[in-house]
Amino acid sequence: MRTPPGLFELRRTRNHTVIVLVSVVDRRIVPALHIVSRMGCSDSRALHIAVDGDQTRRLAADWMNLGLSWLPLHIEEATEGSRAVSVRRAIEHEAAKTERLTVVVPELDFVRWWHPLLHRGSARLIAQQLQPLPGVTAVIVPFCIQPRVTAARPAVAQPGPKT
Repeated sequence: MRTPPGLFELRRTRNHTVIVLVSVVDRRIVPALHIVSRMGCSDSRALHIAVDGDQTRRLAADWMNLGLSWLPLHIEEATEGSRAVSVRRAIEHEAAKTERLTVVVPELDFVRWWHPLLHRGSARLIAQQLQPLPGVTAVIVPFCIQPRVTAARPAVAQPGPKT
């Protein structure tokens, strides 16, 4: 079966913005950055909601060291007590400027059932806050933390009978 020409073509939307949320520079942003780089949007950027000044300075320094010139980092001050509400306010402001807005939310995905009890599920909370906004799509990108696998110890050869 032959595919008609032009059926699978890359379509770029003029008014489509992609924003990846960044709280820290660590392994969880790698899959999110990969997705953003493949989306083919001309207006892509990272967004950090600043709550702690020292953490924000470290993040900005780490971001510059990464050398991601294709994805500028925007830093906005938190306006509300909750980080999720502050993200929603910033995204509402950005959504007013464009037809379509995709928000990429990196999330740590844990393999043990009790890990989410210890770690905040802020990615899901942010996605819930963004769901009712018109023209906004929230994409949660998980990064799976695998438990450390301990290498099996080699069996110690037991001396056998001498032949």
